[in-house]
Amino acid sequence: MSGLWPKKAERLSKAYPVEWARALHFPVMLYFVAFIIAHVALVMLTGFLRNLNHMFAAQDAATWTGFWVFIASLVVIAIAWVAARPLVLAPIAKVFGKVGTASSVWDYEETGDPLPTVGELSIILDGTGAPRAVIETTAIDIVPFDEVDEAHAFAEGEGDRTLTHWREVHERYWRTHSENPRGYEPDMPVLCERFRLLLPAGTED
Repeated sequence: MSGLWPKKAERLSKAYPVEWARALHFPVMLYFVAFIIAHVALVMLTGFLRNLNHMFAAQDAATWTGFWVFIASLVVIAIAWVAARPLVLAPIAKVFGKVGTASSVWDYEETGDPLPTVGELSIILDGTGAPRAVIETTAIDIVPFDEVDEAHAFAEGEGDRTLTHWREVHERYWRTHSENPRGYEPDMPVLCERFRLLLPAGTED
C-alpha cells in the first residue's frame, strides 16, 4: 500500500483490505495505459498542430509553436530524469544535505530495535539499493518533541529548514505512520541524532 495509508487504521484496512487494493491496481493501470494511447491517437488524428497549440501555446492556429513548446517540455523532462540520478544528486547532497535526523523513541520501544549510539557507523543506500556513503553518529539527544530546537531542525535539512516546518511534517508523520499506538504527543520523546560523512561514493581506500 501507499506510504500515505495509515498503518493503525484497522477499520479502514478491514473495509478495504490490501488484497482488494492489489487486485484492483493492475486493471486500473491497464485502463490508464489504454486511455493515454487513445488520447494521443486522437490528438494526432484530429489536427495535430492545432491540438498542440491548444495545449502548449494557448493558440487556436495550425502553426508549429505548440509543437516546439512540446518538444522543449520533453527535453526538460529528459534533463530532469538524468539530473535525478544518484550520480548527480550525491555530490549535491554532500554539500547541502542533512547532518541530522530524528526518530520516535516510542517507535524503538514498539519494534524492539536498539537505539543508535555515538560512534555507530551506517551505510547509506540510494533509491536503487546501491551503497553511496558511510556515516558516523556523532551525537545523540533525547528530548520532548516540543523542545527540539531550531539548530536540529536546520541540521535535518528538510523543507525550508525551519523549526516550524520540522514540527509540522514530523507531527503529521508520527500521527499517521508511527509504529507505536500512542502515535504523536507534544511531549513525546524524540531521539535527535547528528552524524558526519565518512566515506562518500567514489572515495578510494
